[in-house]
Amino acid sequence: MKDYLKSFLEMPDPAKLLFDEMPRFIYFVKDTDFRFVRINQQLARKLNLPEDEIIGKTDYDFLPVSMADAFRKDDEAILETKKPIINKVELVPSNHGLVDWSITTKVPVLDDNQNVVVILGITRAFSTSDTAMESSPEINKITSYIKKHFAEKLTIEDLAQQASLSISALERKFKAIFNVSPSRYILNTRVQHACHLLTQSTDDLATIAGECGFYDQSHFSRQFSRAMNISPLKYRKLYII
Repeated sequence: MKDYLKSFLEMPDPAKLLFDEMPRFIYFVKDTDFRFVRINQQLARKLNLPEDEIIGKTDYDFLPVSMADAFRKDDEAILETKKPIINKVELVPSNHGLVDWSITTKVPVLDDNQNVVVILGITRAFSTSDTAMESSPEINKITSYIKKHFAEKLTIEDLAQQASLSISALERKFKAIFNVSPSRYILNTRVQHACHLLTQSTDDLATIAGECGFYDQSHFSRQFSRAMNISPLKYRKLYII
């Protein structure tokens, strides 16, 4: 398998050339020890490091342990099952603590003996769904509304009514475009804003909870921890300005 990996890495990588020209996409290849062996320029920019300082290292060298644990769990599942993970919605943080909601696909590359040699991954920002949204003005209207009013009480029933859609139709269209439910989209938006406030302000957690649309500090802490695999307080200590 080591020889196969060596041969693989010696081959030209047209995917890297392709994704270097696609700034909304992150491309990476990991070996079976979960070390980065290939990346594109966008990932280097995301981590604010030269490519040669990323190659040979793992997620644990750049991310909080809790987040790296979540990525490692997926990678280990691929090694065990030899099956891809398709269009998983997850958070991809920068080294400044700001985050983007992204959609990640990881696939195993197998050798002739059906052993996993490397894991190929592509992550694209949620914003790449803009083209798909052009064909659905109802969803475009709702997402714009959510971005303006995420701190308020939002119900799926009210959103469906505003879009003149049934709840089932709203759920179906959201899933097709974003690969998440409307409820998850709202939560994503709130958590993303919370990450910004935690790292760019000195507001206390109760204030941030209210500004982001959570019922109270306890609700905020539970939902944030579930989404980010780390508590708001620990996140702030890692990235506070």
